Order: sequence, then C-alpha cells, then structure tokens
Amino acid sequence: MNKIEYILSLSEHKTADVDNATAEALSGMLDLDTYDPSNPGLLLGIDWTNRSRTQIRAGYYVGARWLKEGSAAVCVKPKIEGIDITAMFMKCFNHADSRLRNELGRIYQIDFDSTFMPSADLSAILTPLLVGHFVSVVHSICRKGLMRDYVPVTENLNGKIKGKIDAPRTLSRNHAMGRYSSTVCRYQEFSTDCQANRILHTALEFCRRFMAGTVCDNEASTRINLILNDTENAFRHVGMANPHCRMPRLHINPFFEDYSEALRLAAMIFRRFGYSLDATDNEEGLLTPPFHINMPLLFELYVYALLKEAYGREVKYHVRTLGNEIDFMKTDERLIIDTKYITRWDSCTVHENVRQLAGYARNHRFRADLLHESERDMHILDCMVIYPSKNGRNAFDSKKNMLDNAASSEDYLKFHTVAIRLPQNID
Repeated sequence: MNKIEYILSLSEHKTADVDNATAEALSGMLDLDTYDPSNPGLLLGIDWTNRSRTQIRAGYYVGARWLKEGSAAVCVKPKIEGIDITAMFMKCFNHADSRLRNELGRIYQIDFDSTFMPSADLSAILTPLLVGHFVSVVHSICRKGLMRDYVPVTENLNGKIKGKIDAPRTLSRNHAMGRYSSTVCRYQEFSTDCQANRILHTALEFCRRFMAGTVCDNEASTRINLILNDTENAFRHVGMANPHCRMPRLHINPFFEDYSEALRLAAMIFRRFGYSLDATDNEEGLLTPPFHINMPLLFELYVYALLKEAYGREVKYHVRTLGNEIDFMKTDERLIIDTKYITRWDSCTVHENVRQLAGYARNHRFRADLLHESERDMHILDCMVIYPSKNGRNAFDSKKNMLDNAASSEDYLKFHTVAIRLPQNID
C-alpha cells in the first residue's frame, strides 16, 4: 500500500475551502453524472457549494471513504463533540419493536471489501458501534433462550449402545485393549452446543477481549459490559468455533428471528478484528474499513425510543400518505412531530422546517387521523420540531404532556420546539 495522506478531514454538514489539488481529486467523483449526494456509499454526501469549486460541504453522514484507494481518503467526524453514538444506537435497539430492530442495520454500513485505512478517531466510533449492536441482538436472543439443534456426537460408551456403532474405532480403541464392554458410537444430540451458538459465543469472546482493553467510561461501555456479563451464563455449555468457519444456513423459526442478524453481525465482528483475538487488544493499531453512519436516521430512532419509553402507543411512527410522510404523530395531544438533526435551532428558527410541518398540518389524511370531522376545516394543528442540543433534556416526562414543556415560537402560531441532549463520552 502507498503512503496514505488524508486530503480531507471534515465535520458533518460543515463547509470547507479546498485547494486546487484537492478539487482535482474530488472532481473525478463529484462531476460524474451518476453521483448522488444523497447516497452515502459514494462519498458521504459531500458536494460542491459554489460554481467555482473552491468550497465543499459534508452531508449528515459520519465515516470515511477513499478518494483514491490506498493513497487518499476523506473522513467526516461528528459535528457534536463527544457524542456517544453507540449509546444512542443501543437505546434505539432496546425500545424498538421487532420491525424497527430489523431496520437498525440501515443506520450504518461497512465496506469490508475495500482497502482498510489507519484512523484511530474513526475506529473509536465504528468498533464500539458494531460491538454494541451485536451484543444487543445476542442479549435479545438470550432472553428468549438459545436455539437448539441436532449436533453429531462421537462417544465411547460402556455397557450400552446409542446410535450407530463406529466399528473401526471400537476395534482399535476398545477390543484391541481387551475392553469388550465398551463401544464407540455416533449419534445426534439435540443441544444448544450447535454451530450457530458456537459462532455467537466466539464473537462474544472477541467483544469481551475488546471491552477489556477499552478505557472509555461512558454509558455505552457500561451497558455493553453488563450485557456481556449477563450472556456469559447462557453460553456456559456452548463451545467455540473457528472464526474462519462458514456461516450456517438456518431455517429460522420465527421465535428465533434474531439469529440471522446475529450471525451476520458475528461475521462482521470477525472481519473487523482480522479473525484474530489478539487484534482485539490493540484498537489503536486496527485499520478502519470505509464506512458511514446515517446520523439523521440515528437521531430520529433515538427520539422514537425516548417517545415510546414515555408515551407508548400514543405515539405513531412514520405515518404516510401520498407524497407525504411525517416522523411522529401524538394522537392524544393532536400533535405533528418532526425530528431535525440541526443544532442551529438553538439560536434561530429554521424557516424551511416550519414550512414543511405547516404543509403536513394541512394534509387531509393527517387531519383526519387527529381531528373530529367537525373540527377539520377550522382547527390549526400543533407542530413540533425536536432537535439536538447540549442544553436539552435527557428524556420525556410521561406524567406531563409534551406541549407543557415545549418552547413556543414567537414567529409562528402553534409551533413548538423541544431540545434533546444526546449521550456524551466521558474522558
């Protein structure tokens, strides 16, 4: 590999000046007709901000991508300093229903097929996120009970026969030694010590070794370590697998639907650490694969977890009609809610967000869901934007209405805002 030079180091959704050399490197990708800034897999949503091509702006994606594979890359870091992305993700998982849990994998994508790159800062974001996701899925499996499957067993039995007799081994190991009452038998045993559970157990060992070498004291690390301790007893009778083994094809019972996702994540854990337990002890020395994290989607699902925790079924998620889709609807307060991963709401009104929600509030389908027929022509629906802020609240109070603790706009009628404080890493 050639010497790697990071041409670009950006903060999400921030504008940066670029020199001629950087502009030339970018133009090979940004000028293609097929380039779509909304596709983070291409270049993290980066795009030109002016016609002279002297400025670029990052999108709402954290991660890293190659500009020229093996030599030049771009990385985008979180705009909120010290944000604990893993804690946000695990909160989403704990409070999401099964439908949403299957969608959590869309929050981040990892390109293991590309050349890895050295980046300690980004590795410190990616690896805990992957580990947190995996242990959360396994914890869900353990609460239901591990799946059992038929596994082949070869055993030297004394005074009895079970399954099929292994004649060559019986003759060489027993009869040749004068032990005529012993028989080597091969049979199937219905056990938790099956290949799928062995793979999960091995991946958990990778996670334990990684967390043992992690010195970060934050909400996510505490939660991951608690889960690892909690799952240890469930796997006490399960052996280990070779990390290079082929993932089994399972006919999954709906009761064990989490196994497919757990095995997919286990394979990612093995690849992340290069299939070696020794690599888990040296996070700083790990190379980082190209990846991206969809921060607006993560924030949306994090808020959803907080809303469900406080208000339960009163909150509806992603209500759709032709051409429109709102993040949340709170039926008892007749409230339309949208999440905006925009910190500048702290200091100003983002008018395009207001216009968007005002349009939703006039949609006949949404009004029919929230209002009685006699009110639909006259009543103005309340609208709310929820945004991230270091001065925001950690949770919603289930004993109070959302509107009671919201800030009301001085510029717009029945428009409100709520600031949410996101989990932070503790140095």
